[in-house]
Amino acid sequence: MTLKNIFVATVLFFVSASPAVLFATYQVERVRAPSSLTATSRNREVVLRWHDNSNNESGFWIRRTSSAYGDTDGDGDFIGKVPANTTMFVDMTAKPGRTYYYRVRVSSVSGFPTTRSYSIWSNQISYKIR
Repeated sequence: MTLKNIFVATVLFFVSASPAVLFATYQVERVRAPSSLTATSRNREVVLRWHDNSNNESGFWIRRTSSAYGDTDGDGDFIGKVPANTTMFVDMTAKPGRTYYYRVRVSSVSGFPTTRSYSIWSNQISYKIR
């Protein structure tokens, strides 16, 4: 674990039953984004595969849009989540003849108090089932 992969957060807690204020500082290791996202088809399904670059993830989130510009037109959907160390997802809801754009990112739950962090998105790919 190198220093550039660590960030420190200070959290301020207010206790409503008391005038006391509690500070907590903790370290969370950054999660590295997946890479080399690819797609193939299998029986009218889109099979996504990627390279897992993180060693501290809790899972991967898969996003699909019908626009190359991502979520700017509001049509993006989270279509699935897979557990840690998984490098494949099958989109069984894709419709033939449509072009879809996919991205994947890592989520991680760690630290005390428990925090959830996300990587940046993977490369975006497009795929069309014929």
